[in-house]
Amino acid sequence: MLSASARGARAEPVVIEPRDLVRIGATDPVAAGAARSRGEVSDAGGRAPTLAEALDDTRRARIASAVADADGNWAAAARALGVDRANLHRLARRLGLK
Repeated sequence: MLSASARGARAEPVVIEPRDLVRIGATDPVAAGAARSRGEVSDAGGRAPTLAEALDDTRRARIASAVADADGNWAAAARALGVDRANLHRLARRLGLK
């Protein structure tokens, strides 16, 4: 069971039960990035990724998923992600997606 606090003062805890979670196949890039960010996937040296590496993996997977969902339309992907189109292009180049 996972738990989190809702926003606001003296908020009741929000409990997330296993039935609330959706299992995503290992071929899903978002799932793969999330698994790596949790330290479930190590690099060739056998070490867990650093926080920066895990964030980049998650960003890379989320951007790839948004672009695929938008049928390759980067402007639509940027809107879906809630980021400026130019910033998305710069981030994609830094992450090796372009």
